Amino acid sequence: MCQRIGFLYGTYEPLENIPLGIRARVHAIYEPPQINSFDMVKLTPDKMEDDFDCVARALGYQKIGWIFTDLLIHPELKGKIMQTRNSSSYFLSAQECITSATFQNNYLNYCKYSTSGFYGSKFVTVAITG
Repeated sequence: MCQRIGFLYGTYEPLENIPLGIRARVHAIYEPPQINSFDMVKLTPDKMEDDFDCVARALGYQKIGWIFTDLLIHPELKGKIMQTRNSSSYFLSAQECITSATFQNNYLNYCKYSTSGFYGSKFVTVAITG
């Protein structure tokens, strides 16, 4: 089983009853070209990314995050997925944290009250695991 990465496209909307709350609503997932194996994924140059972004904008969507799998088949229990992430181990690996931070730095949140014009990021990370 190979791991996969996708980009999440959708909208941000305010969350009622939660001060400054924002919901990221996903409407589509785009899988860019990638090299993958059972324990890693590497994104490769994507000739279609600009076209996909253009279509997404025409639909009122934007790139709001990324999603990746970390699914390892249990060697002794056929058809079962191993659960490796928990409070006793880790939720995100160091490389996943670096990748998430890189994406967040590339997709900054506009803020009219900030002197730089930006404050933080709303770009989300979703890990699909056992």
